[in-house]
Amino acid sequence: MRWETGLKGRKHAIFAFRSPEAVGRVVPGDELRLVLPAVLNRGVEWASSGHVLGYFDEEVTLELRSNAGVPEELHGYSVEFNWNSVTFDRMQQAMKTFAVDDTSVSGYV
Repeated sequence: MRWETGLKGRKHAIFAFRSPEAVGRVVPGDELRLVLPAVLNRGVEWASSGHVLGYFDEEVTLELRSNAGVPEELHGYSVEFNWNSVTFDRMQQAMKTFAVDDTSVSGYV
């Protein structure tokens, strides 16, 4: 884990998952939440959310929403995936449109 500052002045968390297969499950735009337990951060749990900018060489770059006090600790974070319904809703709407469109190949799909 390392911290960098992006072009817009926002903090970027750059990290690798313990399991390389997990990298393939995140895509740019996904919402993630970093959590550092209180036992590793002087008795205070730290958490911040952001979106994935991309990944390279099994490292994920996460742009945080808030720049407020990032911890100095570089190990021990957990990553939580935040559900974002926008993509799912768009997919559902496209499938409904396809199903009722008379010019589509098949509404059965």
